[in-house]
Amino acid sequence: QRYLGTVAISRTLDRRWLAEQPHGQSGVLFVVHQGRILESSLTGLIGRPFAPRNNRLILEGRRFRLARLHLTPAIGELPRLWFGLDETVLLSRLNRHRETIFLIAGLSAIVVLIFGFLIIRHFTRPLTELSNITREVAAGHLPELRKSRRRDEIAQLANHFADMLQALRRKDAEVKRARDELQKTAITDSLTGLYNRRQLGEVFPKLLAEARRSGHGLWGVLIDLDKFKPINDTHGHICGDVVLEQFAARLREHSRANDYLFRMGGEEFLVLTVARDREGVLALAEKLRATMATLRVTCNDSTIGFTISCGVSRARVELDDPDSLRDMLTRADLALYRAKQSGRNQVQVDDEAPAVADTAS
Repeated sequence: QRYLGTVAISRTLDRRWLAEQPHGQSGVLFVVHQGRILESSLTGLIGRPFAPRNNRLILEGRRFRLARLHLTPAIGELPRLWFGLDETVLLSRLNRHRETIFLIAGLSAIVVLIFGFLIIRHFTRPLTELSNITREVAAGHLPELRKSRRRDEIAQLANHFADMLQALRRKDAEVKRARDELQKTAITDSLTGLYNRRQLGEVFPKLLAEARRSGHGLWGVLIDLDKFKPINDTHGHICGDVVLEQFAARLREHSRANDYLFRMGGEEFLVLTVARDREGVLALAEKLRATMATLRVTCNDSTIGFTISCGVSRARVELDDPDSLRDMLTRADLALYRAKQSGRNQVQVDDEAPAVADTAS
């Protein structure tokens, strides 16, 4: 066979192409080049800076969850194509969907009640059961209704109602899963799955109250990955993210069941633990340090090793919750700084932290 040539088909990514794409009311397409939006299905955003973090971006007060659509150019470099979903719109639609479900259930309940009233003299028992179930549905519950094998009209009605309840339960479960996922993303770090800094403000007062009741101490272990920037510079940010993911997994594996783990930002992490004495906390920090020193992360055919430095401090139970948190983090940060200045890959403890918790506090 003779080779005659190559046929190439191209398509211009312009506003007309964007308008033709089926992306729904909450989805937005972005054509991005050099950190700016060249084109978008939401024309008011054209020309805006585009700098997502962890696949999220806030534009004009709207929070978008982003996914990059990979395009392979024949030659040269193409602008990047992103698809964004407005999280606020999604949550609003889920709530409206849930309200619609219960509205349909309420209307169905009314229909069943009216129908039952007309024939209750002949079919009191099955209609009484349906009536009870409709009251539960109107109250926001979705009970199970077993299907009947009878062939009469009331049995068929009950079976249809059972099918409707099953469908409503499936939809309700979908709404709950979506809501739980949104709530989870609000309190956890999307990369590592650990609690984020916002959740620290919720957890710390509860742990401090527990420490006051038990007479134990509330300790913070502030952890920083040593020389993390060279890892990003040498191996790329994707490998840097893989290192953070592997670190978080090993941190979760080697911490205790009652420890709370947070990503404070970047390569800085925090472990909160309630313990009686300093030695136990230092042993935990040292175990984490030694464990990370042996961890090897494989990414893009490269093996990456790293170490961590830790600063340990104890929360002052005599202070108010916000002041106690700021004070503990400040002193843990100073201890971490000393660990860095002393050569890294070590644990330093705040000089003011007592060896044993003050049980009189």
